[in-house]
Amino acid sequence: MSAGRRVRAAFVGAGARGFSAHYPSVAKLRDDVQVAAVCELDPARRERGAEFFDLPDDHAYDDLDRMLDEVRPELVYAIMGPAFVRAVAERCLDAGAHVVVEKPPGRDLADVDALVEAARRNDRQCMVCFQRRHAAVTQEALRRIHARGPLTMCVVEFHKDMVGRPAPPWGVSTLWEDVVHVVDLARYLCGGAVQAVHSYRDQLFADWPNCYNALVRFDNGATALITGNRSSGGRFLRAEAHGRGIGAYMDDFPRGVRFLADDAREYETVRAADLAGSDEIHVQEGVVAMHRHFLDCIRGGQRATSHVEDARETMRLVDAIERGGL
Repeated sequence: MSAGRRVRAAFVGAGARGFSAHYPSVAKLRDDVQVAAVCELDPARRERGAEFFDLPDDHAYDDLDRMLDEVRPELVYAIMGPAFVRAVAERCLDAGAHVVVEKPPGRDLADVDALVEAARRNDRQCMVCFQRRHAAVTQEALRRIHARGPLTMCVVEFHKDMVGRPAPPWGVSTLWEDVVHVVDLARYLCGGAVQAVHSYRDQLFADWPNCYNALVRFDNGATALITGNRSSGGRFLRAEAHGRGIGAYMDDFPRGVRFLADDAREYETVRAADLAGSDEIHVQEGVVAMHRHFLDCIRGGQRATSHVEDARETMRLVDAIERGGL
C-alpha cells in the first residue's frame, strides 16, 4: 500500500472468525488503519477484542449506535453470521462508514439487495470477504494463464464430512453459507456474466441438502465445474484453471499451485509461502491482501473487487444452483 493517512476503523463482532483471520490480518496493517473501537455483546469476547488492539475500556462497546456516534469510524468490520449482518451493516452504512462483511452477506437475496441499496444511498462501499480471490496461488495462476490468453475453464471443489451433524444454522443452506466460497472463486476465475446453469442438489446420508454439483457457462465462453459435498471424508478445498497450453492445479488450496504448460511431463510446483512471503495461513489465503485492497480502495476512491453489487452476482449464482439451474 502506498503511504498515506490511516483509516479510522472499528470492529463489530469478536467471535472465532474474527480472531482467527480478521483481527490478526488488520493488525498487520496498523500503519494504514487505526482500530479505534470494538463492539460486542458478549463481555468476555468484548474484553478480548479490546485487549487485542490495546484499547481503553471506554472504547469497548456493547451498544452499536453509541459506538458509531462517539467514535465515528470511517470503516467498520462487521464480522458476524448471516442472520445478523444486514441490520448491523445497514446501520453502519447509514452512519457514513464503509463496511466489510463476511460471506454470505445475509440470509437471502433480499438481505443482499438491502445492502446494495444502503451502500448506494450513502455513497459508501460494502465489501464482502471473498478472500480466495486474493490468495497468492489464485493471483499467480491468473497471471500465468492470462499471459497466454483467456482462461477457458475451471474446476472448484469444497468438501467436508458433516455426516450425522445438523443442517447449518441461521436457516440457510450449506451452499449459501459455506460452498459459496468456491462458487465465488469460479466466478472470479472465469470472469464474464453467468449465461447458463445446470445443477443437482442431493441429500446424502442426511435429511438436509448436503451435496451440490453444477455446470456453469459464462458469456465469455468460459465454463466452470463446481462441486461441494458435505458427506465426504473430510475438509478438502481445491481449484484448477486452464488456458492456452497451460493448466494450474491448486490441490492444497491455498498452500501451493502446480503448473503444466506446453505439453510438459512434469509439474512446476510453486509454494504459497514463497509467493506470499509468509507461512501464516491468513496471509496465504488472501485475508491480509483483501483488507489491504479495501483500504487502498477507500483512500484512492476505487471500487473493491468484491463490493456488494458484485457479490450479489455470486449470490444470484448460488440461488440458481440451489434451484437446479438457470
